[in-house]
Amino acid sequence: MKNSRCKEHDYERRITRELKEYFPNAITSRSGARYEDAKGIDIINTGMFNIQTKDRQNLNLFDVLSKEMPDNQNINIVFWKCNRQRDIVSWINRIFMSYYKY
Repeated sequence: MKNSRCKEHDYERRITRELKEYFPNAITSRSGARYEDAKGIDIINTGMFNIQTKDRQNLNLFDVLSKEMPDNQNINIVFWKCNRQRDIVSWINRIFMSYYKY
């Protein structure tokens, strides 16, 4: 059985591969920018999005979005996988509504 750190790294790499269709230069921040990794961004080169990935059962999405990720002009998004279930993508509602206003 994999430990949680390996599971999270594998999930991060899988989401990065999937995002390459939309962001060809997307890479994990661990391999590309330690500074971004320290700010809570797992995948970089994704345009206006700060992306973090989580593969764990218990997660407080609000804490991740509002406390663990940077407060800058980019949109904070969390990809979350819980116990082999489907992926959940989450971001703060007011940002979503303003983004799709038109």
